[in-house]
Amino acid sequence: MLPKKYVGRFTEMTEHEVPVYGQQKIHKNIEGIEHLKEGENVITERLLTDADLKKIRIMKLRKAVRKVDRKGFRSSSEEEDSSD
Repeated sequence: MLPKKYVGRFTEMTEHEVPVYGQQKIHKNIEGIEHLKEGENVITERLLTDADLKKIRIMKLRKAVRKVDRKGFRSSSEEEDSSD
């Protein structure tokens, strides 16, 4: 017989999917793949190289900088020049 504090607990059995040793999660999409000029189906056509991934990172950073510039943020050197 169970102790009183355990009676009625854990009545629902839940099974979690346990990964097999050595199994890796495969991503089916890559954030920023649209920055490559080859289209969004590039992943299915060929493997992406380190150079491709670096291009994606650079293009995402450039896009973020443009977004910040559009909102009116200035660098400290521009602010000093405008006050003179």
